[in-house]
Amino acid sequence: MQINSGWNLAVSGEQLMPLGAPEGSAAAGQGRIAVDLEVPVTWFPIAQDGDRHRWMFVRLCSVLAQRPVSVNMSLVMGGVHHMPRNAPEGGIVLSYHSVGDEPNVWRIKETPIAGWYSFDANGFSGWSSLARFPQNHAPAIDRMDTHAARQRIGALRDELRKRNLSKYNQSSESFDVSRPYVYFPLQKVDDPVAEFCRLNTLEVLYRAAELADQTDTLLVVKRHPLCESIVIGQTLDDLRRKFRNVIVSNASIHRHLEGCNSVIVANSGVGMEALLYGKPVFSFAASEYELATTAVSSLDELHKAFSAVLPADDGRAARFLAYYLDHCCFSIYDISTIEQRVDHALSKISRPAGIMPHDDRKELFRAYGQVEDFRRMFTKSQAELANVQRIARQAVELADRLAAEKNEAVRPAGHSADADVMLEAATQAAITLHQAALAASIGEMVVGNTSREAFIRYAELAVKMRGNPLAEAAIDAELLRSGYASGLDPAVAHRNTTANDYQRLHDTAKGYQENNWLVDHCDIINMASPRVVVEVGCGNGRFLHEIARRVETVIGLDWARSAQMGELPANVMFRTTNVLVDNLPQGDVCCSADVLEHFEPRVLPQLLRKMHGSARINYHVIACYDDGHSHCAVLHPGQWLGLFKSIDPAYELAAVVTRPSRPDRLVCVITNLKQAPDQFPNLGRIVGTWATNTGQQVTFLNDFTVRVGGQAVATWFPMADGSAAMNWTNSKMIDLLRPAPDGRVMQINNLNGEAYEVHRVN
Repeated sequence: MQINSGWNLAVSGEQLMPLGAPEGSAAAGQGRIAVDLEVPVTWFPIAQDGDRHRWMFVRLCSVLAQRPVSVNMSLVMGGVHHMPRNAPEGGIVLSYHSVGDEPNVWRIKETPIAGWYSFDANGFSGWSSLARFPQNHAPAIDRMDTHAARQRIGALRDELRKRNLSKYNQSSESFDVSRPYVYFPLQKVDDPVAEFCRLNTLEVLYRAAELADQTDTLLVVKRHPLCESIVIGQTLDDLRRKFRNVIVSNASIHRHLEGCNSVIVANSGVGMEALLYGKPVFSFAASEYELATTAVSSLDELHKAFSAVLPADDGRAARFLAYYLDHCCFSIYDISTIEQRVDHALSKISRPAGIMPHDDRKELFRAYGQVEDFRRMFTKSQAELANVQRIARQAVELADRLAAEKNEAVRPAGHSADADVMLEAATQAAITLHQAALAASIGEMVVGNTSREAFIRYAELAVKMRGNPLAEAAIDAELLRSGYASGLDPAVAHRNTTANDYQRLHDTAKGYQENNWLVDHCDIINMASPRVVVEVGCGNGRFLHEIARRVETVIGLDWARSAQMGELPANVMFRTTNVLVDNLPQGDVCCSADVLEHFEPRVLPQLLRKMHGSARINYHVIACYDDGHSHCAVLHPGQWLGLFKSIDPAYELAAVVTRPSRPDRLVCVITNLKQAPDQFPNLGRIVGTWATNTGQQVTFLNDFTVRVGGQAVATWFPMADGSAAMNWTNSKMIDLLRPAPDGRVMQINNLNGEAYEVHRVN
């Protein structure tokens, strides 16, 4: 590994040659202080600031080499910040990017000010001693000379602005805003310091946007340069559509900070940079610099950032920064500051609590690193999944168009060769994307199971707390907490909430005429062996037709009758019903899909009890997002499960899935059918056995294999739009699978333009 300044650090194993002792000598030479030094190898190759990390490490080693120490080096990877560090007997640990309370451990981390590194006994951000023990620092901060501090910080700010320097590379794009504005820099959604947020960042964003419109002040938002979150991207798009005073800009933070009135921040490093500019900073998360900000603990306090009268610059920010740099940091550009911090650490050695063997420490490093990798994977995978599915869908659509063009009887001159070349390229793309999308589909299952467990824990805790009579009312209010119920959405009065509204939607809306999300759950519902099935909110009737093939009696209930329902089978009855007022018929199973979220939260407890009493088994598919026109109870799966468990603890969250083509739209399945959770992930209408016109049977399995005559002949993966793609094992051929809405027939097309039709056997 090449280190700056021409020094080569040979990294060949977990432990490196001791520094400060002759080769072959004991690690702790006579009269020498033992120092365990972590080598931040994960940070060295980073394109953004790897040079600074390498320079920092070289200069730190040069300082240690001039002191009576014996240094043992060990590699440290990213994501092990919580791992315990224990100092050697009579010595210290110089750790990188870590947090904790162990004695004689000093923790180094890059600060938001380029070239400066913090040196703290507890860690960084909300773990730092500045955040946890502000009383130990406040008197010394107050004693700093305000005039001298302002001069020093002003010079540092001017130098950083002149060179356009920050922790991350800054763009040179223009930013010309003549109106007053509040600045809101965002952070990565998977940043571990997000645990210190007192408020939800998205809720703060929306409240800030509302205040911007109310005060006619611009809100300038900058997305984190490394953020890949689909949710953040969609939120910013939504903000720009709904609020006239929201601007999303990627210009340099220096351009943003120069002209802003104030800054709203969680604990982003930009908050500290805002202090360099003497700006009023309103923070809603713990951090090392929160001492110099106005702390915000509720959404109601955000109006302070938009006030016409903001906190005056009394020098507090400059005094804090001067103290922070002098007493809590060192600069890679000034070796004397490194010497001061190292000498301070060596002079403060106390009796250690215990010594951890190096072998144990290596294993702990690995374990903590894996935990952090999984945490980041789960938070990122939804965005990655959405991206892969989007690309795969586009590739399949391209292949369809090219296949159609290739098979046209007449084409413009000169187009044939181009079409053949592009079709081959599309075929190769589809083959490559097949593997990626297959992995993404598996990733979706992992994420779904992880989020399901979190929502289950939420509901179980709520129901347990509800057992306390003093907490019952508060828990019930929490379970029913919805933006519409609490009056945050002024459009709720105009949502579709009457029988006439739904009749109009059935008559005019394509989604109401075509979608019926309960059809895919017929096999699971049939596991209850019901004689009578009652569907609440039967819509276009597709589920009624499908389940009628399997049970004796089906009863469909709805406010409005859809024209798409057609003539019903003899064993199906339809009733125009207001389920809030009318009695429900008795059955073995009461089920619904995309129904319960259409009721206002205040009526849900009574309705759920009524449905529970109408059948021994309840099975409900519930949307957990805002559709913009009809959903009146936007609750997350944990809230829905808590409501059902308040009636009967037998209810389970069988699955958390997403809508086809919309990975941002969560849907939950709640039921007291014990076998249901084992049936997920439910891969829709593809799974099952199908017959060709010649009688040959093809079976699509949950494990993504395709079998003919008991032999695996292909693999398949579900597309986000409900279709699928199949890759034959012995060829490069990709078949596109499109099941009909009723799930009984499936169209198969390949990239040669050939088309087939198969019929479901089971």
